[in-house]
Amino acid sequence: KGTVKGIVIGKDDKKPVVGATVQIRSERKGAVTDKEGKFSFAVSPGDHKLEVSFIGYQTYSQSIKVGVDKTTELNITLTVNS
Repeated sequence: KGTVKGIVIGKDDKKPVVGATVQIRSERKGAVTDKEGKFSFAVSPGDHKLEVSFIGYQTYSQSIKVGVDKTTELNITLTVNS
């Protein structure tokens, strides 16, 4: 297994987004950001599509590569819906 971890912040206020859903649908793995906007979860090694969603923000997606026994760290910025 590998680990995906990181932080989710809002683009405008640069503050942590609490309660955002971070997931890799193909693996049915994910987490919800904590009070500091942080998340961490284990996932199978390989190429994955990561999605981050939260009410009032545009859904974010990114292709990531996870290595065996490696940690992939991400800093994600969500944009408010206009």
